[in-house]
Amino acid sequence: MAKNCYLRKNKRNYIMNNLQIIAVGTLISVTLIESLISNIKLRKALKNKQTAGTVIAQYIPQRGFIDYKTGRRVDIDPETKKEVFVD
Repeated sequence: MAKNCYLRKNKRNYIMNNLQIIAVGTLISVTLIESLISNIKLRKALKNKQTAGTVIAQYIPQRGFIDYKTGRRVDIDPETKKEVFVD
């Protein structure tokens, strides 16, 4: 009788151990899947930022300002402090 009771307890512990292993494995796999999905979303976001950054990097700002009387672009020479036509 004592031996039979001991086998039942061991069988219950064995089943609990299997369930614990399954639960831990499930948690780990869910965590890995979530991190994979977030990495994919992050890569897409970074790819969009890089393409937008290259467009902005290619933009060359215009020098000076437009003189409304003449319609030409004017810049101020830092040495002489006089207005100079750029184009």
